[in-house]
Amino acid sequence: MNSRINYVTSPSFLEKILTTSIEKKAVSYFVMCSPWDKVSKHLVEGLSHQEANPDQPLYLIDTFEIPQAIQIFKSVINKIKPTMNLSTLKYNKVPQMIVMHKAFPRVVDYNGAIYAELGL
Repeated sequence: MNSRINYVTSPSFLEKILTTSIEKKAVSYFVMCSPWDKVSKHLVEGLSHQEANPDQPLYLIDTFEIPQAIQIFKSVINKIKPTMNLSTLKYNKVPQMIVMHKAFPRVVDYNGAIYAELGL
């Protein structure tokens, strides 16, 4: 998957992106990574060398800048779909990818699956 990389720099920006994505029923990709983690560094470096597809954005979330990212995901989804079970949204490790398909989150936290999904 070639995608355009967007860096999420604030909690309010993340909330806006999630709300828009859910309301438009779009597929969105969010990767939570850490600048201190070797695997995250390698992932971001690999993504930066890919050709960008402007139709499919990929949002990178730095877990040191926005440590409450999972809580933001839960609160935004809960506002729009209050009956949804959000037990799969857990902060297990970095890197971690959350694929939002319409309003349904899918967590990918196995490194090999993240690389395969992103085409690396």
